[in-house]
Amino acid sequence: MRINKYLFILLVVEALSIPLFLTTILLIISGYGIINPRVVNLLTFGLMNYATSANLHTTEILRISFTILVLIHSYGGLILLSLRRIRNKLLKNIVSLLSSIITLYVFIILILSELLI
Repeated sequence: MRINKYLFILLVVEALSIPLFLTTILLIISGYGIINPRVVNLLTFGLMNYATSANLHTTEILRISFTILVLIHSYGGLILLSLRRIRNKLLKNIVSLLSSIITLYVFIILILSELLI
């Protein structure tokens, strides 16, 4: 069974949407827990205080996971957009190339910044 490029990218983007949503929620709640710990503590029924929020928000695995998920999801979304909406082959190739370059550039920044910390 052969899966075409469009279907494969669509499956990847859909599969990553739930983990991306969950990591985003964790980062948002923990960020607000750093800024306003009393409110977040109350709204999370005591699960998150300032220390928990700060630890979670600065956890390396969450930071790296979020960045990788965003990069793959965004890259896939741009490729899907170009496959579905752009009819001009040259423009489609330019969007694909620019998406690849930007994604690779941000990924290199991620790797270097984590290695140099």
